[in-house]
Amino acid sequence: MAFSRKGVLVMATEAMTKSVGYEARRVIPIHEERLKDRFPSRITVDGLRISQVCLADGEKSRVR
Repeated sequence: MAFSRKGVLVMATEAMTKSVGYEARRVIPIHEERLKDRFPSRITVDGLRISQVCLADGEKSRVR
């Protein structure tokens, strides 16, 4: 069975959201420009953005 690119994207999105009990807040869209508005982030000297989505207890942030 062949699927279009959109069909594959829809199926992948369904699988991701299903794996977290359909809680959209638990899915992090890594190419989303607005991540910088929700999580601590910075721009590296190479012009790349690093976003910190999780930090272990007792660890210092490496993006600030």
